[in-house]
Amino acid sequence: MSLSLLSTGVAAQSYVGIAAGKMSASLKCKNSCQTSATNLKLTGGVDLGSNWSLESQLNIASTMKGAFERINANAESSISHKGIDLAALYRWRLNDKFALFSRTGLAYTSSEVKNSNAGSASTTRYSALKPVIGAGLVYAITPLTYLRGDLEIRQARSDGNNGNITGLSLGIQSAF
Repeated sequence: MSLSLLSTGVAAQSYVGIAAGKMSASLKCKNSCQTSATNLKLTGGVDLGSNWSLESQLNIASTMKGAFERINANAESSISHKGIDLAALYRWRLNDKFALFSRTGLAYTSSEVKNSNAGSASTTRYSALKPVIGAGLVYAITPLTYLRGDLEIRQARSDGNNGNITGLSLGIQSAF
């Protein structure tokens, strides 16, 4: 009810964005492995006033490969992550061009682990609903187009245990 009262007093502006970057997972290696991957993010949100927004992000990361310690595999394994989150975002406007922001919410992350042991191959999926926090900087290219840089930390179950995924991305956002 309070959201509907807030939305009637404020003209909500929607926005969408796309960003690419790097994410790294807190995975332990047996020998050598890749604990970071490229990440693509799609964002959709709505402004709830001059400082507050509600937004959702879809994250898709490329595959990390290696012999990971907590995964029962002596051979090469691969891990891929996908996730969606819902977060509240608060903006601090520095001037007409720049704004800092912080975001906090919940993220649903799904991880797929493929083991390629000599005799057989197996696939295990893990999923978890965990917190996500982030911060970033926005630069206004035009009044409705922005350059956005994000740093975020989310928890996930990558190998059956809870771990952190840290992401850094740069993208473009457009309001309408």
